[in-house]
Amino acid sequence: EFALSAKEAAALVEERDVCLLFDDSVDALVKRGVGRSRAGRVAANLILQNLQKRANERGVLASDLGVTASQLAAIGALREQGAITSNAADELLGACVDAAGQTSGAGGESAAPGASDVAASALDPEAEAVRRGLLIVRDDNALHDWCERAMQENPQSVADYRAGKQAAIGRLVGAAMKLAGGKADAAQVREMLAKKLAE
Repeated sequence: EFALSAKEAAALVEERDVCLLFDDSVDALVKRGVGRSRAGRVAANLILQNLQKRANERGVLASDLGVTASQLAAIGALREQGAITSNAADELLGACVDAAGQTSGAGGESAAPGASDVAASALDPEAEAVRRGLLIVRDDNALHDWCERAMQENPQSVADYRAGKQAAIGRLVGAAMKLAGGKADAAQVREMLAKKLAE
């Protein structure tokens, strides 16, 4: 139903609490307007990649980090809407984990059972994205300026691209993203650069 590999599905159902977090996250994403099969993929990626990394560092399950299904859905929905980058999604999940106050004590138990759910649920990922300046800028003028500056500051990459070296656009995209402070959509940057380089 969710187009998951056997390995991904096994990782999600191996532990009951992780499976419940996944199911609840899928339901919460669907309530936010994400199609059910896509919601499963989004929830799986957030849990198996972003949360699992932090869980492994602490020696606990992903479900023990105190991040709620509602928070996962909020972050997943922002990502699906193109409002944040994958790096911003990871940063927001980290903020949710930090807010939960999870510590890796003996046996991987939280220092104050039950308290982590309250602390984590107090953090609103959407408000936190705004507070941290993680939302992607959708300003064509700013995008134009970042691309122009990237091209001016990297004349060799411009020449290489125009000489047929398609990979050179990657350096220009990186330069424009750096100028944007990571707040631009890399696909839009690439598209605008390709148009400008064709002129």
